[in-house]
Amino acid sequence: MEIRDSVLSMLQEISGKDDFPLTDDMMLGEDLDLDSLDMIQLGMDLETRFGIRIPDDFLPEDPTVGQVVDFVDRSFGGAMHGD
Repeated sequence: MEIRDSVLSMLQEISGKDDFPLTDDMMLGEDLDLDSLDMIQLGMDLETRFGIRIPDDFLPEDPTVGQVVDFVDRSFGGAMHGD
């Protein structure tokens, strides 16, 4: 499974919108109704799934789906390449 697909699956599960098509410009808080606890859960799930470290200030206050995917892709790719 690709990074993007894994992240989208996590977001759908946490938001409870399993059958809801996600787009890169959707905001996690405003569009997916994720609260601060959901964001913490997402961060923990991403760290566990991809073996990456996510700093507390890794994204803006209400990031978009695309920003999360890009962050994980850069972090996971760097971890794989020893960056």
